Amino acid sequence: MKKLVSLILALAMCFALGVPAFATQEGEMATEIKHQIPTLTITFPTTSDIVLNPYRMKYEGTVTAGSGIEANDRFQIMNAKFSIESKTLSSVKVTATFTGEVGGEAEFSSTPVLPGDTGKKVNLKLTHKTGNTATVPTADATNSNVMTISDSEQTKEWTLPPATKSGNNVTGQYINMQFSGTCSDTPADSPWTSDDTVSCGITFEAIPVTDIPMIPVTYQLPASGAAAPDITFDTGTPTDAKSSGADWKVVSFDYGAPGATNMTTVPASGASLDNATAWSNGKTVTIKAADLTTALASAGTTKMVVTLSYKDNTTAATVQTVQYELKVTVLAAT
Repeated sequence: MKKLVSLILALAMCFALGVPAFATQEGEMATEIKHQIPTLTITFPTTSDIVLNPYRMKYEGTVTAGSGIEANDRFQIMNAKFSIESKTLSSVKVTATFTGEVGGEAEFSSTPVLPGDTGKKVNLKLTHKTGNTATVPTADATNSNVMTISDSEQTKEWTLPPATKSGNNVTGQYINMQFSGTCSDTPADSPWTSDDTVSCGITFEAIPVTDIPMIPVTYQLPASGAAAPDITFDTGTPTDAKSSGADWKVVSFDYGAPGATNMTTVPASGASLDNATAWSNGKTVTIKAADLTTALASAGTTKMVVTLSYKDNTTAATVQTVQYELKVTVLAAT
């Protein structure tokens, strides 16, 4: 009898072990936002001496190679190059506010001061230029990168492209600046003294910006009764093309004012885009005059944002979009 009971209990235990256990499992998941926001890595200059040399004496100060001041220079206004350096890995907009100040009997002149001037005038200029090296800035052919400093506040903006990174090495982008100018050499009332001074205060601000290439465009308004011209610009090779060796074409094109909620769509046809109907590596885009008569109707400067959709001539072609900002200088009708 005992053996029978033991057998029954053993079988019962086997059956119990063979029955699956049904249990409720619970889990939780949390999400976390990972921001991809550029870290501003930018260095601003803090001081820069302006040497006022009205009597054209030989410069006897300390000379640093590449500074823009050489030993024995006799310029009336001398200043060593100073720079803003950005090592930010995205585009950066830098805004600078300039306010000049004179002391003693000195006064600002808006035009170059010629030899023999009997006042105490100072024509202070600032040359500025961007680049990927810290060099002495030079004026361009039209002096468009030269400012005349006065005691009125002036603001200047630059957009620096992203710094480039190779391994642990980062090549920065620079805004190089240098003061120069002329001043009176024969003041009538009293000679120049150390009380007669000239200086310029500068405040800087930098913010990261969307990397939209800026393209300058000139548009000539037609004479009365004449047909309006088209507007043409060179986009360069698409920066985000899938294959650098593949041909490509524009498949759609929109444009409008910066921040506009509605963009105008231009048909992707040979009539509007020179490389729209066939595979090519063309870079020129033409907007027909009919699409521009309301946007560009008067002389001045305006901005347009254009979005071009490119398609590569590859087996698995993907449409990609690139934005450009056109700065259009509209010339008055002749």
